[in-house]
Amino acid sequence: METDPRVTLTLLSPLGDSRMVIVKLSQQVRVLQKMFPLNHRQFYFNGQIMLESRPFSFYSVKDNDSIIAVTYSDPTFLVQVGSLYWQHASIKDSKISDHSRFINSLSLLREYLRMKDVTMRHIEAKPSALRGLLSSVSAIENSKPAIAHTTTITDIPRVLSKEPLPVFWIK
Repeated sequence: METDPRVTLTLLSPLGDSRMVIVKLSQQVRVLQKMFPLNHRQFYFNGQIMLESRPFSFYSVKDNDSIIAVTYSDPTFLVQVGSLYWQHASIKDSKISDHSRFINSLSLLREYLRMKDVTMRHIEAKPSALRGLLSSVSAIENSKPAIAHTTTITDIPRVLSKEPLPVFWIK
């Protein structure tokens, strides 16, 4: 007889399918990696990155909560920019959990999550929309008091730099 409680979670993948999983609260987050054998994913819940070595109970996961699973192909730039966006999105995704509690039919829930995926794809397809979201996230992050004394550097270089500029987006 098992005494370890189980919870049902909605696992959202922005460019893939959304799944409902049943996990034990004592299990570690790394069990979710088994659902994505080809890609390593990073998981976000309630505004924080979930460490794979921690159990679900550490994050106070409840029944019908949503977890966002994101794949990163570039482990440098996209992780830094993308993690802020997905942390912010996982806080706002409590709406998904609230709506999924009222959807009794599995087909209706799948349709709701499919529409959410379509919305996320449109946001990711438009760099300007993504920049707008990232700027709103950075505005929240930078809402701390401003520095009292700022220094403006007005030196004009005598010789142009011959070093290449950094490339952030490669197509």
